[in-house]
Amino acid sequence: MDSGTDRIEAQRKSIDPQSLYDVSVSGREPDERPIAWRGVLPQKTHQLPNWIDPQIEEIRKWANGVRYLKCPRRIASSHFTTESYSPGAHDTNGMHAPMALAANNDLWDSVREWYRKAFGVSLELKTEGRYFDLTVRSNSNGANIPLDQSGAGLSQVLPVAVAALTANQSEPGVDIIKHPETGLQPAAHAHVAELFLENLAKCERSTILETHSEMILLRTRRWIAEKRLSPEDVLVYWLYVDPDDGAGLRKITINERGQMGNSPHGIFSEDYEEVLAIRRAIAHNEAMNMNAHNIGPSTAIDSNVQ
Repeated sequence: MDSGTDRIEAQRKSIDPQSLYDVSVSGREPDERPIAWRGVLPQKTHQLPNWIDPQIEEIRKWANGVRYLKCPRRIASSHFTTESYSPGAHDTNGMHAPMALAANNDLWDSVREWYRKAFGVSLELKTEGRYFDLTVRSNSNGANIPLDQSGAGLSQVLPVAVAALTANQSEPGVDIIKHPETGLQPAAHAHVAELFLENLAKCERSTILETHSEMILLRTRRWIAEKRLSPEDVLVYWLYVDPDDGAGLRKITINERGQMGNSPHGIFSEDYEEVLAIRRAIAHNEAMNMNAHNIGPSTAIDSNVQ
């Protein structure tokens, strides 16, 4: 951490959770001391130089603006009430997402329209006294079932949609969402990408997505190539494991054409390689069939001649 004139560096001496740290201030010889942590912040700042206190306090204020959605998520899809719901509330499970819909008509309309466009289904709120049930109805067969029993990842993506569509109404901060595509068919991943990309330009909050979806990355690159998004607005990091050094991050650049640079060999190319392999197999089989068709009659004639 840097104060502008002083710099403090702390390095743990071993992987033991109770290990001491080598703490060096402004390049001076490090000394051993314990550091207690609460998350990523020092819990007892008196163990460190006094100038660190104001910086830690600023980080704590900023952290109040962080909304984090873990995976898998768990929502209250049936028999919930909004009586104890606070509009500014957020939980890591996404449990409050249905309550947010029931309490905000504009948000309900936006989420319902997105589900219709992305999945071809209708979200429905059934009211029983002061309780609500959240169901989903297929526009193809008319079946109406509880959202958490609908499958296809429709319940997992609900808190994601609520987070994306309320980002521009929230205080400055950052949204951290793990695997927004969980449970969805690959074709639906592009709809999730569009949901975030369309709201990015309207919002001062940053969004961090942890994803295994190549489609989300491809749609982002397409937006950059189509000049709908600046490459400066996107950062891509590949998390890898090195047998010697442990986990690490590699920054992957994207230019104004949507092309990626310095990406690891074999990463993000599996789909393309599979398509090439299929085309090669088709071409090979067609060639074999053609050769069999052409060779067969001449072989028979030769046999008769003999």
